Amino acid sequence: MTSIEIEALTKAREQLAKNRLALARTIAASADLDLGTIDALTTVIAAIESIDRVLLDSGHPYMPGSLFQETVR
Repeated sequence: MTSIEIEALTKAREQLAKNRLALARTIAASADLDLGTIDALTTVIAAIESIDRVLLDSGHPYMPGSLFQETVR
């Protein structure tokens, strides 16, 4: 896997993580059970797990930027 592919997958994962948080906050703030939002959250979580597997299988497991910078120092 090329560094460009790894970077693209990492950025996609980070965007999905932002979406996951937004969906979780929406669910937490709602008084009603919105199955559409719950399904969307489930789909986002599955996508994150898939990207994590691809990165791990390629020998480049996902590492948050802050943790990566601490490791490099």
